[in-house]
This record gives sequence, C-alpha cells and structure tokens, in this order.
Amino acid sequence: MSSQSRGFLASPEGVRLLQQAKAERGWTFAAIAERAGVSANTVSRLFHRSQGKRVSGESVRAISPGRWGFLTKR
Repeated sequence: MSSQSRGFLASPEGVRLLQQAKAERGWTFAAIAERAGVSANTVSRLFHRSQGKRVSGESVRAISPGRWGFLTKR
C-alpha cells in the first residue's frame, strides 16, 4: 500500500480562483465552510496548498466556487 496520503491539493490556478471568489463575496473561511458543510480548517487547507495538507475529493467539490455561485465574472 502506498505511503502517500490520498486527497487533493488545489493547483496554483485553483487557489487563485478560490481567493478571487472569496474576495468578491467578502466571505470568511467560516462562511464558506458553513455553506459547503465542511470545517473552516478544511477550507483553510484548500486555500493554503503550501502547507501540503490534502483535502478529500468530496470536500473539494463542496468548496468549489462554482457550486456556491462564488464567481460572478469569468
């Protein structure tokens, strides 16, 4: 069995889109977490990929900007 943990890290472009969406809405990690049904810590891990902590695919989909109508401009 592989010693690598499963899960996902946001790509640099993904982090940029997350940050853009967060800024457009003026939402906190806690506000995003509440809407996505995940913890604020999970949201933080996705935004801070440099920490190297992975997020489950289910959480990534829940936090996805498109799911919550974050992005108003494309």
